[in-house]
Amino acid sequence: MEQPKFYYRKIVLANTLILFFFILDRIFKKFSLTGTTKNIFLFEFSLWENSGIAFSIPIQGIFFYFLLGVIFYLVVFYLIKSYRQRKIIKIFSLTLILVGGLSNLLDRLNYGVVIDYINFLSLTAFNLADLMILVGVAILIRKLILTNQKIKIRI
Repeated sequence: MEQPKFYYRKIVLANTLILFFFILDRIFKKFSLTGTTKNIFLFEFSLWENSGIAFSIPIQGIFFYFLLGVIFYLVVFYLIKSYRQRKIIKIFSLTLILVGGLSNLLDRLNYGVVIDYINFLSLTAFNLADLMILVGVAILIRKLILTNQKIKIRI
C-alpha cells in the first residue's frame, strides 16, 4: 500500500483538477447562455439545449429520475469503497463521473434542460461535464479490462 503522504497529495491533486473542470464547465455554460457563437476548426461553440440524457436520448419523467437515482447511489457507493481501499484510479474516475453528472443535474434543475455548448461537425452537441463522465467511464472500463476484474455488484 502506498505511503499516506503521497496518497493524500494525489487525492488533493485529482480533486483539484476535477474541481477546475467543473468550474470551467459552469463558466462555459453561462457564456453559452448569452447566445454567442464561435467556430474553431471542427467545433462550433454555441447554445444547445438537451432535454434528453446522454447523446439526447429521450428519457424523461419518473423513469429518468429513478435511473438517475440508481446511478448516483452506485457511483457514491463505489466511490466510498474506493476511498477506503485507497484506489486512486477508481477514485479519480468515479469522481469525474459524479461531478460531471452533478453539473448536468444543476442545469436540469435550473433550466429544465442540460446546456450543451460544443457541437462537433454538426453531429453531436456536448459539454465539458459530458466529457468528464465519458473519460471517467472509459478509465473504469480500461481498468476492468487490464485487471481482468469481473463486475461484482454487492449492495
